[in-house]
Amino acid sequence: MALDPYSLCPGGREKKIRFCCPDMIKEIGQIERMLETNQGSACLSFIETLEKDHQDCACLTVAKLSVYRTENKWEDALQLAKIFYEKEPENPVAVAEYALALAVNGRDPKQTISLLIDGFEHSPQGTAHSSLINVTLQIGTCLLIQGFVLPVIAISNQLKRFPTVQDSATALFCRASSMVEFPILLRDMVFDSDCPDHFPKKEEFAEAMDLISQMRWKQGLAKLESLAQYDQIWSAIWRNIAAVRFWLLDEEGGCEALKKFIALPNTLLEDAVDAEATRIFIDENALGDQIPNLYFEYEIHDAETVYEKLLSNPLYYSITLNLPQDANVPAPKGGFLLLDRPCPTPETPLTLDNISSQLAMVFVFGKETDREARIMITDVWASDRLNVEQIVKETLGDFITQLNYTHTIRTISKLDTMLQPRFIYYQQAKSNMNMPEQLKRDYYEHVFANRWCKLPFGLLDQKTPNEVAKDPAYRIRLLGMIQAIETRLEEEDMADWFANILRAKLGLPTSEPIVIPAGSDEEMLENLENRPVWRWYRFEVEKLPTAFLVEGFQIVTTMQERRANKKFARELLNRPHDTMSIQIRSLAFESLIRLARNANQLDTALEWIENAKKEVASNNLPEVAFLLHEVPIRLALGQVDKFQEVVNYLVSKYNHNEKVMQALQNMFIQLGILKADGTPNDAVMPDNVPMNASPKPDGIWTPETVTKDDNHTKLWTPEG
Repeated sequence: MALDPYSLCPGGREKKIRFCCPDMIKEIGQIERMLETNQGSACLSFIETLEKDHQDCACLTVAKLSVYRTENKWEDALQLAKIFYEKEPENPVAVAEYALALAVNGRDPKQTISLLIDGFEHSPQGTAHSSLINVTLQIGTCLLIQGFVLPVIAISNQLKRFPTVQDSATALFCRASSMVEFPILLRDMVFDSDCPDHFPKKEEFAEAMDLISQMRWKQGLAKLESLAQYDQIWSAIWRNIAAVRFWLLDEEGGCEALKKFIALPNTLLEDAVDAEATRIFIDENALGDQIPNLYFEYEIHDAETVYEKLLSNPLYYSITLNLPQDANVPAPKGGFLLLDRPCPTPETPLTLDNISSQLAMVFVFGKETDREARIMITDVWASDRLNVEQIVKETLGDFITQLNYTHTIRTISKLDTMLQPRFIYYQQAKSNMNMPEQLKRDYYEHVFANRWCKLPFGLLDQKTPNEVAKDPAYRIRLLGMIQAIETRLEEEDMADWFANILRAKLGLPTSEPIVIPAGSDEEMLENLENRPVWRWYRFEVEKLPTAFLVEGFQIVTTMQERRANKKFARELLNRPHDTMSIQIRSLAFESLIRLARNANQLDTALEWIENAKKEVASNNLPEVAFLLHEVPIRLALGQVDKFQEVVNYLVSKYNHNEKVMQALQNMFIQLGILKADGTPNDAVMPDNVPMNASPKPDGIWTPETVTKDDNHTKLWTPEG
């Protein structure tokens, strides 16, 4: 495409190319063509030749930065972008290029975002340079990779209004919004774009919202802060201030704003509790219960005997080591989990009185050229250290010569260590690949609840939940802590049950179902959307119109809000078939299968798969998606014959469907059955199972390429 000389200069100087670089129009066009055809090295040489006669040309600088990025010369890009920015600190493209270089090199994310916003604020009101928009999208992707979800959700949401990047921005928004590693409270942080009618500065608030929607966050934030004097009329002004500060990675400032929001008498209790829980998630030490995780070493003599002693002691659970090969770091002779008590035998019913817990990991190293033999003890909570030392010394006695050193690996909330108890039990005891449901409930209800209520927390001024339960000054803090527990609990089916146990135990109000009042469709939809997504699991979904149920289901599916997802999906499948499309019903089945698999409820997942297959078959639709779900579940349950039956059916029916065959092969690679090249993985196959080394004509290895002898089924699995 020919260069338009009346388009804006790519260097960001807010002039058209004809007036910015009139004697370079031909050359700029040539550079663009070279970039489009991936002639990186030649393009760089051409630019450097031009720079000799045009030393202050922003167009050439931007083109050179493009080449550096194409050639993965990120350090060179960072140095050049910094020079460009320092020469033209108010040039939005220069600012954005420097921000991108910082982001790609993983430097100072807070400065990256600050510079990016400067780029928009240096642009003419209501406009943004195309280069700035494209760079913003790239920065958002970098920040997401680095784990900065809050600003990425805000950035991608606001980029969706630009047609040139709308699809990419929407995809980025969905990725960020669905990252379940981050609590839904953060991914769905409330931001009020409208203020109440009685707010005295509605026009000024609207101006602030307009600035923020244009990515002029600093200017919008300053205007919001000037309106905070009216917080007695509308406390949510502080919640908006907190959100923008969090987008700018000012976590301390955001938490301070939430404190002010919480403290105001006109803040609703549920909103205040949400804000308190958000503070707990943002500030790692908000609870004031951090404990060290330790690492220490003992020098030993006779590593072989030490290793044998640990192998023969039931408190040391031998583990398989899959360590990377590193010539500079010798591998240990062996590794163990140190337990507080021996594992019960497979035949023994598991109870809280006999289940074992991990205290530490122990590794035995032999003598090296420059080091004596040693045992490395790691992953020890400080509260367990004395117990660990006593067990190790009793086991090894005089084989220990001295303590080499101790250091802290990290600190972690005591609450988190309780939420994820390190129970260890024999593989054979895992009847459904998971700890028995009742045992989990017993742990949370009888062990966790009692311990937690007696723990002092900095957030409670070093008092325990029991001590402050009846003091109104601590009510919101206590409820916020319980909400954080509810959100962090991995077992979603137990989360609200257990949170209500804690609330009732302390005499606090329990969470109740949310009833959507009857009204017009618009009123019901507004009632639904005005509540944060994390509360949607409490809706009485049976009373929602199907259209709203479908819309809500799509939102909670995108955001991976598991409890609401399960509730909405179940209700959709309870509705008559003719009230929604088969595609929506299939998505509901997909959600329930995925949720059951994630919870290791494999039998439940199979039930949903069977129901889904019947329903799509009755609509003359292919069942392949559900068959692909079935394959790894049958294998995980050790149902080898069923596994082979499903795989053989897929191969026979979809042999000429490249996408299905590729999906099946990728699955086998993920399961470790195949190597990356599609051939069988000998590491998981017994040596005496003869194998056909030749792949099938379509390029995919399948179980029938393993022959059968008198003692083995076609496919070996760990359970076989």
